[in-house]
Amino acid sequence: MHTVLVVDDALTIRKYHRNLLEEVGYQVLEAENGIEALEKMFEYQVHLCLVDVNMPLMDGFTFVNELRKGEHHPDCPVIMITTEASESESNRGYEAGANLYLIKPTSPETLQTYCQIMLSAIEPDVAANTSESHLAFAGAAAGSAEHGLHSYMNALLSE
Repeated sequence: MHTVLVVDDALTIRKYHRNLLEEVGYQVLEAENGIEALEKMFEYQVHLCLVDVNMPLMDGFTFVNELRKGEHHPDCPVIMITTEASESESNRGYEAGANLYLIKPTSPETLQTYCQIMLSAIEPDVAANTSESHLAFAGAAAGSAEHGLHSYMNALLSE
Protein backbone atom coordinates (compact mmCIF):
# COMPACT_ATOMS: atom_id res chain seq x y z
CA MET A 1 0.00 0.00 0.00
CA HIS A 2 1.28 3.45 -0.91
CA THR A 3 1.78 6.01 1.85
CA VAL A 4 1.08 9.70 1.26
CA LEU A 5 2.23 12.43 3.63
CA VAL A 6 -0.13 15.43 3.79
CA VAL A 7 1.69 18.56 5.00
CA ASP A 8 -0.55 21.52 5.83
CA ASP A 9 -1.00 23.70 8.90
CA ALA A 10 -4.80 23.68 8.51
CA LEU A 11 -6.41 20.69 10.22
CA THR A 12 -9.48 20.89 7.98
CA ILE A 13 -7.35 20.66 4.83
CA ARG A 14 -5.36 17.72 6.23
CA LYS A 15 -8.60 15.88 7.07
CA TYR A 16 -10.09 16.69 3.66
CA HIS A 17 -7.01 15.39 1.83
CA ARG A 18 -6.83 12.35 4.13
CA ASN A 19 -10.44 11.43 3.27
CA LEU A 20 -9.85 11.84 -0.47
CA LEU A 21 -6.70 9.72 -0.40
CA GLU A 22 -8.06 6.99 1.87
CA GLU A 23 -11.09 6.79 -0.43
CA VAL A 24 -8.80 5.55 -3.23
CA GLY A 25 -6.86 3.18 -0.97
CA TYR A 26 -3.79 5.08 0.25
CA GLN A 27 -2.37 5.11 3.75
CA VAL A 28 -2.12 8.73 4.94
CA LEU A 29 0.23 10.43 7.37
CA GLU A 30 -0.14 14.06 8.44
CA ALA A 31 2.23 16.87 9.41
CA GLU A 32 1.45 20.46 10.43
CA ASN A 33 4.63 22.01 9.04
CA GLY A 34 7.87 21.24 7.23
CA ILE A 35 9.81 20.30 10.37
CA GLU A 36 7.23 17.73 11.40
CA ALA A 37 7.13 16.48 7.80
CA LEU A 38 10.91 15.91 7.73
CA GLU A 39 10.58 13.93 10.96
CA LYS A 40 7.85 11.78 9.36
CA MET A 41 10.05 11.24 6.29
CA PHE A 42 12.78 9.96 8.59
CA GLU A 43 10.41 7.66 10.46
CA TYR A 44 8.18 6.26 7.68
CA GLN A 45 8.37 4.93 4.14
CA VAL A 46 6.58 7.72 2.25
CA HIS A 47 5.78 7.41 -1.46
CA LEU A 48 4.25 10.86 -2.14
CA CYS A 49 3.99 14.21 -0.34
CA LEU A 50 1.15 16.74 -0.69
CA VAL A 51 2.60 20.01 0.60
CA ASP A 52 1.13 23.44 1.33
CA VAL A 53 3.35 26.49 0.86
CA ASN A 54 2.47 28.79 3.77
CA MET A 55 3.08 27.09 7.12
CA PRO A 56 4.68 28.11 10.42
CA LEU A 57 8.17 26.98 11.49
CA MET A 58 9.10 25.69 8.02
CA ASP A 59 7.24 26.55 4.83
CA GLY A 60 6.63 24.20 1.92
CA PHE A 61 9.45 25.54 -0.27
CA THR A 62 11.99 25.01 2.49
CA PHE A 63 10.62 21.54 3.24
CA VAL A 64 10.99 20.47 -0.40
CA ASN A 65 14.52 21.93 -0.57
CA GLU A 66 15.51 20.07 2.60
CA LEU A 67 13.87 16.86 1.40
CA ARG A 68 15.74 16.96 -1.91
CA LYS A 69 19.15 17.41 -0.28
CA GLY A 70 18.51 15.02 2.61
CA GLU A 71 19.21 11.33 3.08
CA HIS A 72 15.64 10.13 3.64
CA HIS A 73 13.58 9.78 0.46
CA PRO A 74 15.12 12.69 -1.50
CA ASP A 75 13.48 11.34 -4.64
CA CYS A 76 9.96 11.12 -3.20
CA PRO A 77 7.48 12.84 -5.54
CA VAL A 78 6.02 16.09 -4.21
CA ILE A 79 2.79 17.82 -5.16
CA MET A 80 2.62 21.35 -3.82
CA ILE A 81 -1.00 22.36 -3.36
CA THR A 82 -1.58 25.96 -2.32
CA THR A 83 -3.54 29.16 -2.78
CA GLU A 84 -0.37 30.90 -4.03
CA ALA A 85 -1.37 31.22 -7.68
CA SER A 86 1.30 33.52 -9.11
CA GLU A 87 3.70 32.24 -11.74
CA SER A 88 6.66 33.32 -9.60
CA GLU A 89 5.42 31.18 -6.69
CA SER A 90 4.82 28.25 -9.03
CA ASN A 91 8.36 28.65 -10.37
CA ARG A 92 9.70 28.70 -6.81
CA GLY A 93 7.91 25.41 -6.19
CA TYR A 94 9.44 23.75 -9.22
CA GLU A 95 12.87 25.22 -8.44
CA ALA A 96 12.63 23.80 -4.91
CA GLY A 97 12.05 20.37 -6.45
CA ALA A 98 8.28 19.93 -6.58
CA ASN A 99 7.06 17.54 -9.23
CA LEU A 100 3.72 19.32 -9.58
CA TYR A 101 2.27 22.64 -8.37
CA LEU A 102 -1.51 22.83 -7.97
CA ILE A 103 -3.71 25.76 -6.98
CA LYS A 104 -6.42 25.35 -4.32
CA PRO A 105 -9.19 24.62 -4.65
CA THR A 106 -8.60 21.53 -6.76
CA SER A 107 -11.46 19.16 -7.48
CA PRO A 108 -11.37 15.86 -5.59
CA GLU A 109 -11.18 13.90 -8.84
CA THR A 110 -8.27 15.98 -10.11
CA LEU A 111 -6.27 15.55 -6.93
CA GLN A 112 -6.96 11.81 -6.77
CA THR A 113 -5.98 11.40 -10.42
CA TYR A 114 -2.72 13.32 -10.03
CA CYS A 115 -1.84 11.19 -7.01
CA GLN A 116 -2.66 7.99 -8.89
CA ILE A 117 -0.50 9.06 -11.84
CA MET A 118 2.42 9.99 -9.55
CA LEU A 119 2.17 6.75 -7.62
CA SER A 120 1.63 4.49 -10.64
CA ALA A 121 5.37 4.46 -11.31
CA ILE A 122 6.25 3.42 -7.77
CA GLU A 123 6.20 -0.04 -6.27
CA PRO A 124 4.95 0.44 -2.68
CA ASP A 125 7.10 -2.32 -1.19
CA VAL A 126 10.37 -1.08 -2.68
CA ALA A 127 12.52 1.25 -0.57
CA ALA A 128 12.22 4.78 -1.95
CA ASN A 129 15.94 5.44 -1.58
CA THR A 130 16.88 2.62 -3.95
CA SER A 131 13.98 2.22 -6.35
CA GLU A 132 15.22 2.72 -9.90
CA SER A 133 11.73 3.35 -11.25
CA HIS A 134 11.13 5.86 -8.47
CA LEU A 135 14.41 7.65 -9.24
CA ALA A 136 13.70 7.70 -12.96
CA PHE A 137 10.17 9.01 -12.44
CA ALA A 138 11.26 11.73 -10.02
CA GLY A 139 14.19 12.69 -12.22
CA ALA A 140 11.99 13.02 -15.28
CA ALA A 141 9.33 14.97 -13.43
CA ALA A 142 11.22 17.29 -11.08
CA GLY A 143 12.50 20.66 -12.15
CA SER A 144 11.16 20.67 -15.69
CA ALA A 145 11.56 24.22 -17.00
CA GLU A 146 8.51 23.87 -19.21
CA HIS A 147 6.61 21.99 -16.51
CA GLY A 148 5.95 19.23 -19.02
CA LEU A 149 4.58 16.89 -16.38
CA HIS A 150 1.81 19.33 -15.55
CA SER A 151 0.87 19.61 -19.23
CA TYR A 152 1.04 15.84 -19.65
CA MET A 153 -1.21 15.25 -16.65
CA ASN A 154 -3.68 17.88 -17.80
CA ALA A 155 -3.83 16.14 -21.18
CA LEU A 156 -4.51 12.81 -19.47
CA LEU A 157 -7.28 14.33 -17.38
CA SER A 158 -8.98 15.85 -20.41
CA GLU A 159 -9.18 12.50 -22.24
